Amino acid sequence: MHRAMQYQYVASAYKSSSVVASVSGAFVSANEHNVILARGSRLEVYRYHSEADGPDADGAYLQLLGEFPMHGTVQTLDLFHPADRPTAQLLVTSTKRQFAVLAWDAVAQTVCTESTGAVEERTGRASSRTLVAVDPGCRMFAMHVFQGIVHVFPMRGAQSQQQQQRQARRPAADDQDLPYAVDDAQFVGGLLVPAYVQAAGGSRRRGKARAHVARSSDVLGCAALAIDELRVLDMRFLHGDAAADARLAVLHEEADGTRHVRVYTVGVAHGEWLMAAQWACATDGGATRLEPVPGGALVVLGDDAVEVVSREGARVASAARLGSPVAAAAWVDGQGQRLAVGDEAGVLWLAVLQAQRVVVERLGATSVASSLAHVGGGVLFVGSHHGDAQLAALQTQAGADGAFVRVLQTLDNLAPLVDFGVAGQRGGGVVACSGSRTTPALRLVRNGVGVRRLGGVPLAGVQRVWAVGRPQGTHVVVAALAAGSLALAWAEADAVELRELDGSGWALDELTVAAGEAPDGCAVQATPAGVRLLGADDRLAATWTAPDGMRLAAASVCGMHVVAAAGRTLYCVVVRGAALECVAQRQMAADVSCVDAHMWDTEGAAHVAVGLWDGGVALLALPTLQPACELPPLLPPKASDARAGLPRSLLLCTLGTTRFLLAGMGDGRLHHVALAGDATHPRAAEHKSVVLGARPLSLARFDNGGTPGVFVGGDHPTVVYAAATARLMYAAVDAANITCVAAIASSALCLVSPGELWFGRPDRAQRLHVRTCALPPWSEPVRLACGPAQMAVATVRGDAGGQEESRVALRDAQSADELGAVALGAHETATSVRYVGRLDGLPHEVFAAGTAVVQPGDDDARSGRVLLLRWDAQARAVVVVAELLAAGAVYDVREFRGMLLVAAGGRLLLLRWQPRDVAGADAGVEQAGSLVGQLAVVCSQQAQIAALSVAVQGDCVLVGDIVASAALFQYRCEGGRHRLVPLARDPAALWTTAVAAVPPPLPHNHQRLIASPADRPVGPLPTYADAIRGPECARYVVADAHGNLVRMVHVPASHTASRAGSGANIPDHRLAAESRWHLGDQINAIHPGALVIDIPDAEFPGLVRPLLLFATLHGALGIVASVEDQRLSRVLARLQTNLAHLLPTAGLWCYDRWRAFSGDRRECDAFGVLDGDLLVRFLELQREMQVLVLEGGGPAVLGVDLVRLEGERREQAWLSYATVEGEGEAECRALAQLSVSNILLAEDVSLEFVVSLVESLTRLH
Repeated sequence: MHRAMQYQYVASAYKSSSVVASVSGAFVSANEHNVILARGSRLEVYRYHSEADGPDADGAYLQLLGEFPMHGTVQTLDLFHPADRPTAQLLVTSTKRQFAVLAWDAVAQTVCTESTGAVEERTGRASSRTLVAVDPGCRMFAMHVFQGIVHVFPMRGAQSQQQQQRQARRPAADDQDLPYAVDDAQFVGGLLVPAYVQAAGGSRRRGKARAHVARSSDVLGCAALAIDELRVLDMRFLHGDAAADARLAVLHEEADGTRHVRVYTVGVAHGEWLMAAQWACATDGGATRLEPVPGGALVVLGDDAVEVVSREGARVASAARLGSPVAAAAWVDGQGQRLAVGDEAGVLWLAVLQAQRVVVERLGATSVASSLAHVGGGVLFVGSHHGDAQLAALQTQAGADGAFVRVLQTLDNLAPLVDFGVAGQRGGGVVACSGSRTTPALRLVRNGVGVRRLGGVPLAGVQRVWAVGRPQGTHVVVAALAAGSLALAWAEADAVELRELDGSGWALDELTVAAGEAPDGCAVQATPAGVRLLGADDRLAATWTAPDGMRLAAASVCGMHVVAAAGRTLYCVVVRGAALECVAQRQMAADVSCVDAHMWDTEGAAHVAVGLWDGGVALLALPTLQPACELPPLLPPKASDARAGLPRSLLLCTLGTTRFLLAGMGDGRLHHVALAGDATHPRAAEHKSVVLGARPLSLARFDNGGTPGVFVGGDHPTVVYAAATARLMYAAVDAANITCVAAIASSALCLVSPGELWFGRPDRAQRLHVRTCALPPWSEPVRLACGPAQMAVATVRGDAGGQEESRVALRDAQSADELGAVALGAHETATSVRYVGRLDGLPHEVFAAGTAVVQPGDDDARSGRVLLLRWDAQARAVVVVAELLAAGAVYDVREFRGMLLVAAGGRLLLLRWQPRDVAGADAGVEQAGSLVGQLAVVCSQQAQIAALSVAVQGDCVLVGDIVASAALFQYRCEGGRHRLVPLARDPAALWTTAVAAVPPPLPHNHQRLIASPADRPVGPLPTYADAIRGPECARYVVADAHGNLVRMVHVPASHTASRAGSGANIPDHRLAAESRWHLGDQINAIHPGALVIDIPDAEFPGLVRPLLLFATLHGALGIVASVEDQRLSRVLARLQTNLAHLLPTAGLWCYDRWRAFSGDRRECDAFGVLDGDLLVRFLELQREMQVLVLEGGGPAVLGVDLVRLEGERREQAWLSYATVEGEGEAECRALAQLSVSNILLAEDVSLEFVVSLVESLTRLH
């Protein structure tokens, strides 16, 4: 059913953080204040706490109540409060002209959808952005989506829940003209089964225009009303009498550039909608926003001015000019007298409306606001696209800095991410150009857990380590060495202090097998000779030895219980005062390899886990050593290397709300068995395993920022913790080869690395850690490249009132401290930076920078420069090695076969370094050192209109054009002549923003990517699909300005020739689209790399590989990975479809519509991409919900012919794709989205297999 292809998996490692819109009000409860944020495709709901530690506002903060994903990129938010409802409702619109009315479900504590729909016009021209206005009386709301048309949606009061459910199930008699009808669906355990919404009819039309709206509880219908204004800048409903017609104010711009406000009355007369102009007035030439005033007046905000217009249309008052254009505004009182205004320079103003004038006062500096929301009590939420969002309090008295505003809380925001570089080796994190205007910064983003080093001592041969608390407030660190033990007194004040203990009761001449704390300030040390009890003064108090002189091989201390093992015999020794007494012993089936005793905190029950050298694991009760429950076998029946996979470390712990038994194996695999039931009578539940390395693992409990965590030592150290969804998460540690760990008080760790015993404090375990390196205001980073020792950062400094200055600085790769910089010339801006290493003939590693020179009066750059830079450690300066003048802006540079590949203007240039003997002071001379040379052009090839980015794979070069999509060239060297020969082009017109080459699949996976005959569609196969199926084809990822992601493929000439004899018509002059997908955010940069260390997965070896990283305009970091197995791809594609159709999200928007490829002139279904953000939601479901999703909804859809629906849906998608592409049906067919299906039956997989597969994908990000 699928044509074979190399699927790509796309997921967000760091979700969009830019605040697009924000509103505040009583949304969750009538007696609280809430703030709702729109960030990308999700909503965040916060509760505002006005007091925390005291009665003043210093403790005010926002508490996150939940994140709610939506199948669409949110564009606007409007909160309205009907008079007959205790809480407010939220109107949300998306970039694809969809809308939804949301409310809070107090029972389920989540967002519920009350109305949903979309606005479409067959002949209308879409406006640049969606404008929404809500009537203050909650009678209607209006949307301006298409030029010259306003869609008005009347609302009615709230109904009972039973009435809403009945109307959502079947059409009402008076609503038959509504265009959408919902099938008789039902919710089964929170899943919508099935979730099909079909067109059912027409509605009011304007010519050929139609407005589509879903039937719901509040939205009755809609009307498409014509207006004369084509370029509408803003529109708002004015306050007025509830019995009179609503008044809609429209701010628009005329053809001559003047701007006016026109007010329309909107109402219904004789069953028809009427919209009549009431009055109009001219406004400031820079007017951009409208704010209605209680009483019917209107505030018009200009580029840098504030003026008031009366309800009759007269200009009442105006204010003095502000410093910068207005960016956002919000009322801070209910009387319409004080308006907070944020400008584009990051300054917050307060406009006070008086009788005949407007007084504007400067309050202070904040982040550049994209939205403002008054929370209450003089507290504002400042949402920003250019910096961190802030919760700020307005003050009546100026602070020490002279400002009347104080920041109470900040929310991180990486937007806009313009460029980034991959730091260090694979999985070392990224350094990103973040922020702009007043808050530019470099953001160092890394995955996993960092350990801040406190100190250490060189020590070789350490096998295990323990930390024992002492009554004096210190700790004793006991290390087991090859020929004895070492005891160190550890204390932390201003610095870590270590002192070796001699003459105490610790047996230092024997190997320690366990150590721990005992009651009454005592300590226990277990050695092969026996168990030793030390008093509070560290003197020996009692000893216990095993019968018959048996030597102890493993032990564990848990309070008063000491469990020791000698051969197959297990002993339970109890501390009674100052004595040791053996109370129980048990013979095991094999020799004991490891033990761990633990007392559950909640119920006081204690157990011991015992690992055996035959691979078995037992759970026994303390102190009786009787079996507590039966555990599943950890080893397969026939293991190839049984000894390597034996348990080496066990741990009983509670993570989240679940008790676990963790087993670290000798082959690097970690098993975790969930223990259900109560603590006294546990039973084994879910059993899973994950590969965390290739060497034996050691396990240790530690405090993970206030919550319990597990540190897994090995060749790839990992922290295991529980997420909010109760599933286990794995975060890599940024230090390699940590063999074992012991937790000390104050969240410190004692760690053992080869040849060293050291101490550190771990970061809180989370997906990504972000460190900020602030830059001076208005010094925006625009390009960045990372090298082994330095990184190059290009910045542009300037504000609205000054000339821009650009510079390229080299910074230390570890600390990000600036080493030196090169200032560019007047009107010159850095456009590209790349680390190119050593070019042929160059003895030094260099960075390459490209610039553009735009003279005053010119729209485009007529010239630019290529610079080679390096850091001279002796001279402590940045040296310009060489430079070359180019005709056009140099948008990209990169190393290519020892030369420099440059995209300058519309041409591709190949530059070679040529040394010369004549010294001089011209452009090609290095000013420090003895190297003298220049860059010479060896090849110049016309590319397209404006070459923006370049990707290299082998001899092929893909050029992304800012207008004309992508073109592929091949490098050839014939007789010493260098050439770039055009190979293929993309016939589509994409406004590309970034391109990258996709690494080829692994050779041993080629056969897995070829579909079997049973997987191929019935009927004539598309010949071109067969041609591009081969894994040997070159693939590239292209991102465009509309938020789309396209993977293009080119068939090699050899592959084309081999099929020529079969009669297949394979065009080799064009690039074919192997996948199309709408991300919903503009990608600014794509680079090879990964955020995690590539740990081999034993269950899916090499089948899922991270390939690329990307950064977006709204602050998201994402990954692109390949799934190099057809069967896994089919399972994931089916799972994605079932989740999209059966798992409802806020707004109930159509997933297929959201992910559909959309541009200026076409729209087609998405295909060839696995949505990681959607697939990860499968792991957040309860087990019964997971089964429902895999079964396609269960009994509710058993009567549906899934095979027929699937075939019809696929065929319709193929035909629609062929139509929009303008290509024949036999030449190219898209991979259609599947219908809902029973995955367990169709693919013959189990729930555990699907869960393991999705978990393997989530570990990539």
